[in-house]
Amino acid sequence: MSLRLKLGLLLLVIIALLAGSLWVFTNNAEQLQDIANRRRLGQVMLFTSEKLALGKQILQSDLPDKKNTINQLLDDIFLMQAAVNTNLRLEDQPEINASLREIQVALPAISLLLQDFQVRLSGGQALTQDDILRLNQLDGIVSTVGSTVTNYDQYLNTEEKLVAERTNLLTNIIIAAMIATVLAISLIIFFNILRPISTLTQSAQEISQGDYSHQAQVKSRDEFGQLGNAFNTMTSRLRELIGTLEQRVKDRTKALATSTEVSRRLSTILDQKELVTEVVNQVNNAFG
Repeated sequence: MSLRLKLGLLLLVIIALLAGSLWVFTNNAEQLQDIANRRRLGQVMLFTSEKLALGKQILQSDLPDKKNTINQLLDDIFLMQAAVNTNLRLEDQPEINASLREIQVALPAISLLLQDFQVRLSGGQALTQDDILRLNQLDGIVSTVGSTVTNYDQYLNTEEKLVAERTNLLTNIIIAAMIATVLAISLIIFFNILRPISTLTQSAQEISQGDYSHQAQVKSRDEFGQLGNAFNTMTSRLRELIGTLEQRVKDRTKALATSTEVSRRLSTILDQKELVTEVVNQVNNAFG
C-alpha cells in the first residue's frame, strides 16, 4: 500500500471521527434542549394549576371583582391546554400521556363552568352556594396536574441522565478512536517516513565515503520503497561505471607501458625482419 493511500485513509478516518463527534454532540444537545422544553411546559402547567387553586379561593371568598378573576382563570386554562397539547405531541411515554389526556379532558369542563359564572356575573347575578361547591372540581385538576408534573420531572431527570451517560460513553469511544488514530499516524510517520529517510541518508553517506557495494535496506512497497530501489539501481550502475573506468584506465596504462617497452626494445634492433617479429611478439604478449 502506498504512503499516499495510507495517509489518505487516515485522513478519512479523522474526518469521520470529527463528523461523528459533531453529530453526537449536536444530537445530544438537541435531546437536552428537548428535555428542557418539556420540563418548562410542565412548569407552565404547575404554575397555572397553582393560579387555579388561588382563583378558586378568591371566588369562594367575599372579595369583589370576581369577574376579572374568572377572566384570568380562563386565560390560565387556555395556557394550560396549550402546554398539555404540546406535551402530548412531544411525549411518547404511556403513563405520562395517560395523565396528560386526563388533564386535557378535564379542562374543557372547568372552562365551561367558569364561562357560565362569567355570563351570570355579567348579567348582575350573584354566585350561589351550589356554584361555590361546583368550584371544588378545580381541586381535582390541581391535584392531577401536581402529581403529573412531579412524575414528569422524575421521568425527564431519568431521560437526562441517560443522555448524559450516552454522551459520556460516545465521548470516551471517540477519544479512544482519536488516540488510536494519532498512534497510527505516529507509527506510519516513524516506520514509513522517518526510518526510510534515515536509511537512505545513511546509505548516501556510505556511498559518499567510497563504499559502492552498499545497498539501501528499504523493503516497503510505498514511495520510499520505490525510491530505495531506484537508489540501489543508481548505486549498481555507478559501481559498474566506476569498474569500467578502472578497467579502461588499467588497459590504457598497460598499453602505455607496452608501448614504452616496445619502443625501448625496438630501439636496439637494427634488422628489419627481427624488428617486425619482435613487434608482433610484444603486442601478442601484451594484449593476447
